[in-house]
This record gives sequence, structure tokens and C-alpha cells, in this order.
Amino acid sequence: MKLTQLSRTITLLCLSLGRLAAEEIPPAPDYAEIGRNQKALMKYSVFPFKYKVPETVLNAFYHGDYSLLEKLAAEKNVVELLNQLAATFPVTYGEHLFPPPPLQAPARVPDFYKPNKEFGARMREEIKQRLAAIPGHTELLVQGIDAASKLKGGHGMRMSYIGYLGRIGSMEAIQQLGRYLYDDRNLEGSYFYGGPDSGMNPPVSNAEAATRALHRALGDDGQTMEKRLGVEETRLWWESEEGRPYREWKFENGNLTPPPRKGTISLPPPAPQDKTAPASLPTPNEARPTAIWPVILILAFAALAAVLGFTKLRRR
Repeated sequence: MKLTQLSRTITLLCLSLGRLAAEEIPPAPDYAEIGRNQKALMKYSVFPFKYKVPETVLNAFYHGDYSLLEKLAAEKNVVELLNQLAATFPVTYGEHLFPPPPLQAPARVPDFYKPNKEFGARMREEIKQRLAAIPGHTELLVQGIDAASKLKGGHGMRMSYIGYLGRIGSMEAIQQLGRYLYDDRNLEGSYFYGGPDSGMNPPVSNAEAATRALHRALGDDGQTMEKRLGVEETRLWWESEEGRPYREWKFENGNLTPPPRKGTISLPPPAPQDKTAPASLPTPNEARPTAIWPVILILAFAALAAVLGFTKLRRR
């Protein structure tokens, strides 16, 4: 019995070593090169490190005065509109308008940021409408994505900018995401942060990031990952009849933002099979398949018996 356990342990150890030998672990990144690359990408930066919307502007927004947004849209000031959009995502948006309860209160309101979130959601829609009306409003983000995809260490910019295409959610942004569905670039790879045991999410390919962003743009962001389509399935959806309005959209045709969807993006069910058609007769080989597994079991038992017999002889 001990010999059998030892054989099993040796077999598992050999399999583990074989997997490690087959998996090529790349060397650690050249952080000096990555630093130079990230510095070179700064010219494509759209979002300043510290951007804050003045309280006077937030007061005007809160009371329905969107004259600043109208001015930015008329000037086609995409950078400022993008920064206004980015400012709406923190839960503290407009915090001076909705001061939270004092810390010494017996209990806080369960979601005391609810007014901030509602205000941010309202402003996002206002900003997205004005961005969508500007032809080429995604070009700055696309330039940054393409530049960052060519340099190792640019994953932060490319993944962030692809994510913002999904947050904008305009038809133009959706078309750009459809293009990135076929972009498998990921120079950093899965071992950029040290592999699966590092505790950090590794950079993903542009195609994977675009798949997530496309679900967000089409209103599927609330779905669990298990219910979302993967990269290959999303490509099939993009090429399907359901994806055609997004794939073939043109700015001059109008409909700058996608219409509300009743459900999540999904592939059409497979065509039903014709049950009335007679089943084809099996070939002789199909009718009498080779019984290979019994042979393997017999050989395995024979080998085990030989090992046990040899062990008993040695004990004698």
C-alpha cells in the first residue's frame, strides 16, 4: 500500500514539474524602460492629476443651469467635457451641496451618498449628450490607446481610455470599441505584476477591455460576469444582424446615442434541428467502437499486480 502511495506521489510531482517546465515565465519587467515609456505617453494624457469642478459651477448645474456645458460643446472642447464627465463618478460629487451627517451621530444614514450619486448620474447624461454631438469626440482617447498599446507599461492608459469609451457610450464610442474587439495587444502579459499569486489583477488585452466596456456602453454593466459574453462571443454578436446598427452607424445618419435596450446583448439561439429527418445509419466503425478503455484497465491492473508480486518476493 505504501508503494502505491509513493508511486502516486511521484507521478503527481512529475506532472507538476512538467507543467512548470512547459510554462515559460518571462523575466521581470525593465522598470527603467517602463518609466521612460510612461513619460513619453504623458503627451496623450487627457485627464489632469488633480481636477476639481468649482463649487460655483456645481451650484449652477444643480439648479439646472447648463450654460457652461453649452459653451464647451459649441467650442468643441472635448478635453474639458471629458474631465467634467470624469468628475461625476466619485460618490462625493457635489459634496458641498449634500454634507454628510456628523461623525458623532448615533448612526449614519445607510446610503448618505445617494443624493451625490443621483446628482452625478444626472450630470453624466447631460455631458454625454453634448459629447456625442461632437464628431470625432473619441479621437483623443483612441490616439492614447493606440500609442499606449505599442509601449510596455502603457496598460494603465489603454485600459482606462477603453473604459472611458464605454462610459461615454455614444454610437461613435461603440464603433471604436467594436474595432478594439479584434485587438489582442497586451505587451505586459499576465506576469507583469509577478503572476497569478501576486494578488494583483494582471493587464488584459485591448479585446478583453473592449468587451467589458461594450457591455457597459449597451447598458449591461449590472450583469454578472457569468452572464456576459466573452471576447469570441462578443465578436460573433458584433458581426451578427443584431450588431449591424452599431457596426454600420454613420454620424450623418443621426441617432448619436444607442437606443434603450430591453435586455443584455446575447447571441441568437441555435437553429432548431429538423426532428423529422431520418437519422443517418452509422458506419461499421461507429456501430462497433473500439473497446480501448477495458484494455487499458486490464493492463493497469496487470502492472499493479506485477509490482505487488515483486514486492512480496523481495520481502521473502
